Amino acid sequence: MRFKTVICREGLYYLLVIGFVMFGSILREVNLLMVIAGMMLFPFFFNWRAAVVSLRRLSVKRQLTHSITAGELLVVNVEVKKRSSRNLLGKRASWAVKLEETIINESMPATIPPKTLSLLFWRIPMAGSACLSYSARLYQRGMYKIGPSRLSTGFPLGLIRHYRLWRGVERVVVFPRCGNLTPNWMRLFHEVGTSKTAQLRSSYQPAGDFHGLRDWRTGDGRRLIHWRSTARRGSPVVRQFEQQQQLDLNLLVDLFSDSPPGEGNEEAIEATISFAATIVTHLCHRGNCHLRLAVHGNDVAHHASPVHLRQLPQLLTMLATASPPSEDCLSDLLQDDEPLPAGTPTLILSPRQLDPHTLLSEYEADHAHSVVSGAVTCIHTAGAELKNFYEVPM
Repeated sequence: MRFKTVICREGLYYLLVIGFVMFGSILREVNLLMVIAGMMLFPFFFNWRAAVVSLRRLSVKRQLTHSITAGELLVVNVEVKKRSSRNLLGKRASWAVKLEETIINESMPATIPPKTLSLLFWRIPMAGSACLSYSARLYQRGMYKIGPSRLSTGFPLGLIRHYRLWRGVERVVVFPRCGNLTPNWMRLFHEVGTSKTAQLRSSYQPAGDFHGLRDWRTGDGRRLIHWRSTARRGSPVVRQFEQQQQLDLNLLVDLFSDSPPGEGNEEAIEATISFAATIVTHLCHRGNCHLRLAVHGNDVAHHASPVHLRQLPQLLTMLATASPPSEDCLSDLLQDDEPLPAGTPTLILSPRQLDPHTLLSEYEADHAHSVVSGAVTCIHTAGAELKNFYEVPM
C-alpha cells in the first residue's frame, strides 16, 4: 500500500473523549455538548488534512558508494525534495517528516535479518530540499538493497499519522574481506600456475620494460634488432626486455559442504570465499594472467578472460553474491564452452575433502567440454591446510 493513515494513541484517547461528550449529550439531551463535540472533531480532521498535504510532492534521493569491502563504513546521504504547488494550501513547508529506510541482504536474507533506521527532517521548505546522512558498517558480504523508503508525519497535533511509500531503491555490493597470502601459496602458485604455452608465447614477443642491448642470438626476431647500434658496432645488436611470465589459472570455488548443518559450515564457506577473493585480487594487481573463475553456489557463475584491475569489481561481485548450494553439482564447474590455454592448471577451493585423481577419473570421458587440461590441486578450506596458504583477515 502506497498511502496509509493510522490513528495514534493520543488520537484514540482524543476520540474517546469526543465519544464520551457525545454520549453525554445524547443521554442528557444537552445540545451544547453536541456542539462542543463537533468543535472537538475539527482539530482531528485538520490534523489529518495537514499530514496528507505535507507528504505530497516529496521525493527522496540517495548518494552513496555502490561497492565497499566487508567491515568498511557505508555513508548514505539522503536528500528529500519538495516540489512547488499552485494550490494555496500546498504552498507551505513540510514539518517533522520521518524517513524510515530498510537495509536487506538479498544474497542471504534467511541468515541476516533486515535493519531499519529512521531519520527526522524537521523542516522541508517548499520548492527546496533538506539533507541528512547516516552511516552503517556492513560486516557480511552480499548484495544489499536500501529501500524502499517510508515517509510519515503527524504534524502539527500528533493525533493521526500519515504514511507514504517511496519505491526508489539503491543496491550496494559488499565485497568479501581479503587476507594475506603466505609464502607457501606463492611457491605453490609459481609451481602449478605457470602455463608452458604462455611461456612460449612470451618468448617470441617483446613484453615488459626495456632492459638493455645484447648481441644477436640464433632465434631472435628481426623486429628486435636495434639498427643504430648495429650500424655503429658492425654486428647485429638486439633489444632486451624484462620478460614477464604469464601465469594462467583455472580457479574453481566449491561452496557445497557435506558435513551436517551447524558444524562450522558457515565459517568454512566464508573462509573459502575470502581466500578466493584474495587470490583474485592478487592476480588482478599482478596482471599478465588468464584467469577462469567459476563459483559453485545456487547459480554457477563463470568468468574467463585476461584479468586486470578494471575487472576486479566484477569478479569480487561474483564471490560476494554466491550462496551455498543445496546439492552437489561440482560437474557444472568443470564444464565450459570457452577453452583455456593448453596446460592451464586447475585449483579447487572447497570446504570438503576432494581427491584430484578421483575428479579427473570421473570427468575424463567428456574431454570436449571439460576445462581441466593441466594439473589439478585441491585445497581443503575447512581444515588446517588453509593456514599454510592463507592468513584470515582480523
